[in-house]
Amino acid sequence: MKLIVGLGNPEAKYNNTRHNIGFQAVDYLATCARLKWSEKKDWQAIVAKGADYILVKPLTYMNNSGEAVSKIAKYYKLGDGTAIGDDLIVIHDELDLPLGEVRKSCNSSAAGHNGIKSIINFLGGQNFCRYRLGIKTEGLNKSYLGLFKTSPAKFVLNHFTASEQIVVKKMIEQMAIELNID
Repeated sequence: MKLIVGLGNPEAKYNNTRHNIGFQAVDYLATCARLKWSEKKDWQAIVAKGADYILVKPLTYMNNSGEAVSKIAKYYKLGDGTAIGDDLIVIHDELDLPLGEVRKSCNSSAAGHNGIKSIINFLGGQNFCRYRLGIKTEGLNKSYLGLFKTSPAKFVLNHFTASEQIVVKKMIEQMAIELNID
């Protein structure tokens, strides 16, 4: 079983924010595969199960994502963080990539992303794959530069504009093609 985890925050006020792009991505995958979401309270997650994969939205909030991910990984006996590999794919926002850019990486550090830090801590290692979805915009460079140095949350918790959402949709579609799940 392959776990595909989208990172985000569960409250409605976070919908369509930069930080919730992972939730948006797995929602897209579930819609394409016509999967239904169900809450698994013991895992602290909402899941949608495909033939050989499970889509996951942790309900533990971004900074504690590892708690839910580790419970599900243990249930499916995926091993520890040093042995999971591509059986765990995490989709998340990436502040260091321009809006619209997708990068896959495996066995890489958290690079300051608190959700990834949490997963690494709970799993005991970083041997899993990630799809990093770029959220950086000119707005970050101009309007948020001074603000960002002290609080990236002020930027990542902002909602996408209508024109940015068009780019986000294309980026998620590209990621879905690369991910190649049915």
